[in-house]
Amino acid sequence: MQLTEEQREIIASTGDIKINAVAGSGKTTTVIEYAKARPKTSKILYLAFNRSVRLEAQKKFADQGLSNVTVETAPSLAYRHVVRRYGYKVHPHGYKTHEIGESPG
Repeated sequence: MQLTEEQREIIASTGDIKINAVAGSGKTTTVIEYAKARPKTSKILYLAFNRSVRLEAQKKFADQGLSNVTVETAPSLAYRHVVRRYGYKVHPHGYKTHEIGESPG
């Protein structure tokens, strides 16, 4: 696969990066190449839009033998690092995610 100049710049980057682009633009491919160019001990977070994208990305990273990439959705990341870590109880009562953020208290 031929990478774009922008993808090559991201892969060569030495600082923290954030890739935000439309579906099908090559984000996952870019992160795969970025992860391959890093030491196996590096830690990379891939934040997926939804569960199906997360599962697809996890498979792609595993197929490439990349164990240094953690793939999460925003809700799963929040749950794992806030709710579970601090022992909070979650009682959404059937609310949608955006409704929970808007609810009082």
